[in-house]
Amino acid sequence: MQTMNLSRVLRLIWMNPGISRIEIARALDLDKSTITNITSRLISQQLIITLEEGEVGAKGGRKPVGLAIDSTFGMIVGLEMTTDRIMAAGMDLRGNVLFMQQLALERDSEPLEQVFIKAMKVLGPAIAQTGIPLIGIGIGLSGLIDPVEGVIIKSIPLDIVSSYRLLDRIQPLVDVPIFIDNDANCCCWEEMVTSGRDRYDNFIFVLAEDRFHSVNRDSSRMGFAVGFGLVIHGEVLRGADYAAGEFQSILWKPGNTSQFSISDEVMAEIEKHPQAIEKTIHELASHVAFLTNVLDLSRVVIGGGLVRYGESPLAIFSSEIEKNWSYPHQVNCEICMVHDGEYAVAIGAAAMYLERMFTLPAISAENTEDGTEQLQGYEMFQHLRKVTGR
Repeated sequence: MQTMNLSRVLRLIWMNPGISRIEIARALDLDKSTITNITSRLISQQLIITLEEGEVGAKGGRKPVGLAIDSTFGMIVGLEMTTDRIMAAGMDLRGNVLFMQQLALERDSEPLEQVFIKAMKVLGPAIAQTGIPLIGIGIGLSGLIDPVEGVIIKSIPLDIVSSYRLLDRIQPLVDVPIFIDNDANCCCWEEMVTSGRDRYDNFIFVLAEDRFHSVNRDSSRMGFAVGFGLVIHGEVLRGADYAAGEFQSILWKPGNTSQFSISDEVMAEIEKHPQAIEKTIHELASHVAFLTNVLDLSRVVIGGGLVRYGESPLAIFSSEIEKNWSYPHQVNCEICMVHDGEYAVAIGAAAMYLERMFTLPAISAENTEDGTEQLQGYEMFQHLRKVTGR
């Protein structure tokens, strides 16, 4: 129970920076003395800090002292590993982005673990410049990803057709924990963490990136690569086989490399075909409209290559959602563009790690080989203090 209360206090402070001890006690229905003991412990462990004193209330008394997460405890690196580049971002524990960097890749058969090591070496100076110790790495990838075992089950763009135990290959290469997940799922965490206390509990993230469909030089084409991230009741939906959010249009034609009905020849040079662009966006929006209305989602977030078309995709998505709706009143759904543009997956991968640090553990963590598989909340902070020597 003590560990759970420590985790509850940490999460409440994380989501409400500047909250006072009295406000915490009220929100969690705990004694003031209990909160005082917990916050004193967290301050002594350099997990939280005190802020400037606030204003005295109408009844007088002491000025409330706000609390916040200590952003200097550590930083997280988020990576998006694609067919031809790595997008990287550093994030502190308050969700502030410290740096963003893009690394070009040679499209060949080099193992992902070698690509990972090269990326971390290149990012070394940017990490060091923050002056904050690295405490974790999050990675977003396309395909069917098992985040519990750290396995890429299958990935068409990465040419992975059988289980690839990525975490087993890269975890021994660094001293901090690593977590991986699907790229569109990572975007969901980007949306939730950057929204703070105003986060939506039911929404869809539409990730439509411009990239090569394969790392194979001979067989790949450039075009839209689309995946969905779904959040239901505040939880990222992964599916029984980690396939939730995988997309292929119901109008898709056999033989197409892309996920749409448009031919590969047109898709390869889609910028020369304005009508094909609009048709593709409508085709995508019609699928999103169906999911939005069936699941009663309150938000649609659009990210990736669609951003460059300005407001047009927003209007198309809105039109398709209304067209798919059978009742006379307007659908109550917000449609918006992603906050962080082409770095959404990388920032989301860091946010995925950050969310785990402040998640309330349902049960006590199990002992695993590296001690991290089941860790969440305060127990994860304790593990990180050991591995970083803090």
